[in-house]
Amino acid sequence: RMYQLELQRYLPKAVWLMAETNVNRTHLSCQNLARALLQELRHALSRHHPTTVSFLCHSLGNVVARTMLTFPEAATLLDLNPDSAHSNPSLPRLHCFLSFAGPHLGVTTLGKLVTTGMWFVAKWNRSQSIPQLELKDARRASDTHLYKLSQSPLLASFNSVILVASPQDSYVPLESALLLPTSDHGARTQAHESMRQQLLGPLLSSAKVHIVRVQVVFQTSSRSIAGMVGRAAHVGLLDDQVCARKVLASQLHHLVRDELRH
Repeated sequence: RMYQLELQRYLPKAVWLMAETNVNRTHLSCQNLARALLQELRHALSRHHPTTVSFLCHSLGNVVARTMLTFPEAATLLDLNPDSAHSNPSLPRLHCFLSFAGPHLGVTTLGKLVTTGMWFVAKWNRSQSIPQLELKDARRASDTHLYKLSQSPLLASFNSVILVASPQDSYVPLESALLLPTSDHGARTQAHESMRQQLLGPLLSSAKVHIVRVQVVFQTSSRSIAGMVGRAAHVGLLDDQVCARKVLASQLHHLVRDELRH
C-alpha cells in the first residue's frame, strides 16, 4: 500500500488491485496461490478494462504472479505475446514487472538460523510453498516447480523488469532476487545457474525489454532481532517510505514511460 500511495501522485488515474485472496494462505503451493490470484485478476479486468497491466510483487508474490502468467487461462485475459502472430490487441498488454526480494532462483543458500526457522514453519504449517522455494519439491532440481517456471519466457512480455533487493535481506539471497551468479558451491549451484540463464536469456535477447537491478542498503540497527536475522531489510523493501520514494523516483521513467510518451 505504501507504493500505491506514492505512485498515485504520478498516476492518479491508475486502477489498483491489492490482491487479498492469498493473505494467510501462503502455506499453499505456488500453483494454488496462482489460481486464486488469477480469479482476482479476472474480476478486476472485467470491471475496469485497462489497456496495460503492471505487477508489483514482494517475496513469494513474485513466484505466484509468474506462475499465474503460465496458466492457459491467463492468455485469455492478457496479451502475453504482443510482438508475435499470436498477439491479441483487444486484451491489455503487460507493461512493468516490479520485483521486490523475489526468490526467482529459490532460497537454497540461506544462513543456518533462517534455514532452521523456515524448516520449523514448513513443518508446523505443512507448507507446500517453502519446499518449492528451497527446490525440495522434487528429487531432481530440474523437476522442481521453480526450475520449470524459469523455462517460461513470459517475463520478456513486459516492457520493463525491475529487480529490487537488499544485501541485508537474509530471507531471500541477493543472487536469487537480482538473477546474479552465485558464489556458493552447494548441491544446487548448477540448477541456480541454469535457471538464471533461462530467465535472463529471453530478457537480454529482447530489443524492447528494459531490465534494471536495484540494490537497497538500509540504515538499520543490527542489534534488533529483526535486524540480526535479516527480516528488517526483507520487510523494509515493501514498507519503508524512504525506500519507496527513492526506488520510484529512480525508476519512474520505466513505470510511466507509455503515459509520458502519449
